[in-house]
Amino acid sequence: MMDKQAVLEAGQTGIKITQSDSRKIIENIETKIAALEKLISKKLAEIISLQNNMEQHFSQIKNTLLKMNFHRLGSRAFYVEKNMLVDWTTAERKCREMGGQLATIENETELIQIKKELKENTSYWIDLNDIQSEGKFISSVTWNPPTYFKWHNNHPFVHTGNIEDCVFLYNGKMQDFDCNYKGNFICQNVN
Repeated sequence: MMDKQAVLEAGQTGIKITQSDSRKIIENIETKIAALEKLISKKLAEIISLQNNMEQHFSQIKNTLLKMNFHRLGSRAFYVEKNMLVDWTTAERKCREMGGQLATIENETELIQIKKELKENTSYWIDLNDIQSEGKFISSVTWNPPTYFKWHNNHPFVHTGNIEDCVFLYNGKMQDFDCNYKGNFICQNVN
């Protein structure tokens, strides 16, 4: 039989061995955790790259689908938004998102073709404004005056302090109006 001192010494030796072994185990676990963190970081970077690629492809598909909404009217392609009421600035942005711009009507023939697509007594923003200089209507894309106007009676409304700076079609004629007004819009394809 072992005496108490021998048992105590044997137990302490066992604890020392166990502590030494546990340090090695902890070091081994820490090494494996570091390797896993590195692997997770690498895989996360791969996932983010795949996500970015998918977002690019989705954006291209979305733009292609949106461009399919453009229809040839005369010599150019147009999209007429009939269900979304937005201010002039939002209409301009929506057209750009579709790969186009707010429409500039070039002549009477084109206006007649476009008018066939429009609802009566409904406003449709187009690409004309006199935001920079009252009474000098220009395209927001080219910064040049258009070659064709067909104003509604009593329009354009030009006077100092006027807030009617953006142009829409209403029953086939142009009217200047407050750019914050909510109306439909007409885009033209730029490609």
